Amino acid sequence: MKLSECNFCGLHKRRQEGLVKQVVLPLVHGTAPNVFFLGEAPGKHEDEQGIPFVDSGPGSAGHWHWKFAKALGVENSCIVMNTIQCRPAEKVGDIIKNGKPTIAQMQHCWPWVERTLQKYKIRLMILYGTYPIKQVLGFDSPISSFVGKFYEAEEVGRIKCFAAYHPASICYDKKAKLAIFKKHVKIIRKFLYT
Repeated sequence: MKLSECNFCGLHKRRQEGLVKQVVLPLVHGTAPNVFFLGEAPGKHEDEQGIPFVDSGPGSAGHWHWKFAKALGVENSCIVMNTIQCRPAEKVGDIIKNGKPTIAQMQHCWPWVERTLQKYKIRLMILYGTYPIKQVLGFDSPISSFVGKFYEAEEVGRIKCFAAYHPASICYDKKAKLAIFKKHVKIIRKFLYT
């Protein structure tokens, strides 16, 4: 089965109903990427374009992700994916809002993440936010005590992982979170280039 045809969890029904447009496939930049960014779940713009962390303007998570990737020097050699590949959209009245991934959805979608990981020699996996940190490291929220550190996780074959806040956090608290992301750039670049 192709990822684009996945029916492992109930989110595929939302595609059939038209609430969700498509599966958001992993984005692979370069021929031998060794940094893997794992986000939470596709949002509206990702669902519309089928691209994880699509840059939809200065106020978007995608915008800040790509600024972070560029500061790390990996924007042209990385993989970008989410813990789940379909937008967990919820209809509230006439408005469609982003939902949060459930544990069951993440477990059903995990084989797709594993398949992507197995195709490349990943040196570092950057875990963006609560759900990737929980899925890969098994840590519960609040994640503030785990962020900014490296870990090795059996869940991903002992690949080195770095716990980070989700780039969307910059949209809500720019001054504080941008300062943290700048510190993270220094820590990660030291790991990657020394």
